[in-house]
Amino acid sequence: MMMFGDFFTGEYNEILMIEEGTMMNFKEKCELLTYLQEKSYVEDFDEKDYSILSELSYDEDAYIRAVVAETLVESSDEKGEQILLRLTKDHDWLVRTDACDSLCISESVDTYNLLKEIAKKDTSGLVRGYAILSLENIANRINRENELIEFLEERIIKEKVQFTRINTYTALYKLGREKYLKNLLSMFNSKKYENRHSVVESLHEIFDDSNKNEIITALLEHKKVETAGSVIYRINDIIEEIFLIDLKEKSDEKGIDEKDFCRLKEISVEGSCNNRGLAARVLVNSNLKEGEKILQRLAHDNDLFVRMEACDSLCNGKSLKTYKLLKNIGEKDTSGLVRGYAIASLGDVAIEINQQHDLIEFLKRRLLNEKVEFARIYIFSVLYSLGIEEYLANLLSMLNSKRYQNRQTVVENLSEIVNDSNKEVIRTTLIEHKKIETKCSVISEINEVLEQIERDWDE
Repeated sequence: MMMFGDFFTGEYNEILMIEEGTMMNFKEKCELLTYLQEKSYVEDFDEKDYSILSELSYDEDAYIRAVVAETLVESSDEKGEQILLRLTKDHDWLVRTDACDSLCISESVDTYNLLKEIAKKDTSGLVRGYAILSLENIANRINRENELIEFLEERIIKEKVQFTRINTYTALYKLGREKYLKNLLSMFNSKKYENRHSVVESLHEIFDDSNKNEIITALLEHKKVETAGSVIYRINDIIEEIFLIDLKEKSDEKGIDEKDFCRLKEISVEGSCNNRGLAARVLVNSNLKEGEKILQRLAHDNDLFVRMEACDSLCNGKSLKTYKLLKNIGEKDTSGLVRGYAIASLGDVAIEINQQHDLIEFLKRRLLNEKVEFARIYIFSVLYSLGIEEYLANLLSMLNSKRYQNRQTVVENLSEIVNDSNKEVIRTTLIEHKKIETKCSVISEINEVLEQIERDWDE
């Protein structure tokens, strides 16, 4: 049985302030899992984390086991996948569903074959449906797309559960079989509102420039006859999201007019977490003081991704109030992701209001306490940008991070600071690192920086 004193020291004590040696109750387990979910956005799970997750995966409460499975979607280690594979055999269908959903992270042929069996034989249509969605993700990584298409087209003949059919149509469309969009849209005729809601979610999943108009039309037409409030709400949410995506593109060129600003202000208060974050992203193009005030408010949002977007967009802040706010967030926010973006924007705001010396001293102090690599990367980058050249070596050393997302962040920061004086050391370091890099996304970023150097300085 898990007891507080067995696992939690240091930062964990700040999450669960309960007496050492006492059993965790349901609420405390949920709080711990929330902490681990947020941690996973910027750090890989360590041995202690996996011990906790493994222990909780045997919890007597199915909800706790399901949240463990959900949390492990951010796992990049075989230990996490092994826990998920065990949970696909759980007696509770909700746990199996979340385990199959989170196995979308896998690159294993064995996991792919197991999910195929689950997609055929699990007694729950919900579990089969999520297994199929994860199969599509894995097939793309292990080059089994054609085999999966054949498997799914055979399954669709035998599958009777509408939810599972919806996910099968979705997977087939994402695998390049565009004809299945019509089949997916036909499921709006389902009598179960849950299935109609699933169709809406699938349309959101497959939405892109090539099908945007068709999907918008389908959503608006269905909204006219839909009776379930949750489905109508989700349709409105997606239409709003599309508006924000289009507005971001438009505002990058033309800024934000008064009408669109009023809409952004409304969304920043009443929108979903996703859309509040998108509104914050658009507001980077606002030159109004009120836009900066909205971003200041969103920087305190309960959702960490909204806070992240707000801090990122405050890079254009021009007030001492914004500078002090970002300093406070860069030091005290519970998420290393948010702290990192706050620090990145601090560099720009400090230059705007002539606070460079103050910021240098602040960031040097932060380095003594900041443990999250993502946030440290931005500290090194900003310090270098402020003229402290010794921190370039620290930034380059972060290419040794075990977490590929951090290595990618380093390369992105290098693209921002590369100049005539440092181009050779950056080029040499990136060429050497490229020889050992395993992640395609990082290699792609490296190639872009190398091309940038060749284009801007070698001609």
